[in-house]
Amino acid sequence: MTKPNAAIAHFLIGLDGKDANTESREGSLYLHGNLIAQRDDDKSEIWISNAGWKTQLTQRRLNELLNKMRVAAKIATRDGQQYIDHVVDGKLKSTLLVGFNEVAQTALRQRWGH
Repeated sequence: MTKPNAAIAHFLIGLDGKDANTESREGSLYLHGNLIAQRDDDKSEIWISNAGWKTQLTQRRLNELLNKMRVAAKIATRDGQQYIDHVVDGKLKSTLLVGFNEVAQTALRQRWGH
């Protein structure tokens, strides 16, 4: 098991910080300088993206973020594409991860009651 990334924890509480190749800055989370998550505190939303990088590292960082958010979703790679696996109406759904994805922010709305 890898050690938790402190930049993700900083991002989730709205602080700036850097840990290795991941940086939280002004409500955005970057991996190797690429934007992979963005906060909108006014709407209680967090948007995620692989920034076009379908790597295992990007997948790990996004899964760590989803896990820390307590969102019942997981990034998975199948046939060279990344998907968000999540449950909708009691059924498992896979959504292709393209651009900024709505799954995380929808789950947060449900969790926060918005």
